[in-house]
Amino acid sequence: MLPLSYGLKVSTAPAAEPVTLAEMKIHLRVTDVDEDGYITELIQEARQFVENSTGRAIYDRSYTLNLHRGPAAMGLTEVILPRPPLDSITSVNYIDVDGNSQAWTDYQVSTSDEWGRLKPDYNTSWPSVREQYDCFTVVYVAGYGTATSDFPLPLVRCMKLITGNWFENREAATPVMLRPVPMAAESIINNYKAWAAA
Repeated sequence: MLPLSYGLKVSTAPAAEPVTLAEMKIHLRVTDVDEDGYITELIQEARQFVENSTGRAIYDRSYTLNLHRGPAAMGLTEVILPRPPLDSITSVNYIDVDGNSQAWTDYQVSTSDEWGRLKPDYNTSWPSVREQYDCFTVVYVAGYGTATSDFPLPLVRCMKLITGNWFENREAATPVMLRPVPMAAESIINNYKAWAAA
């Protein structure tokens, strides 16, 4: 969970799903088209479940991270970007002390760790920020990629297992996102949980 001084939202939804309808129908051994709409919904919900359970982004999408206080005011030496893995930084902006929006480029980024990290360039410091909501904003792309070969096979299998379970047990009384998942899927999720850096 993000600190209260952070706000995170998806700026651009994934353009597709890591598991295609055709792949899922093969897994389910479904050949007709009557269930296509339902299966498509389950694929999306399974991806969301896996991402929320692991804290990761699977298919590339754009995120906007808003800080409600300046990094310096929070005593941060770096900003850790949620939903790994980080692909790239799109922009960093802040509200200056006069209330004007400014682009900030004097930063460095690391993608070699579990979480993407952003901090000021060598021999520079955080910009002076007006203390208000959304005063420091990072827009970035996170996810494993957009091609089938980019996605970790265990996470793809996990999505298939969960989708298959929900497809076969569609009359469960609980909402889809609260339905039980197979033990094999739970094991994969536990292995891929993203842990915040120290």
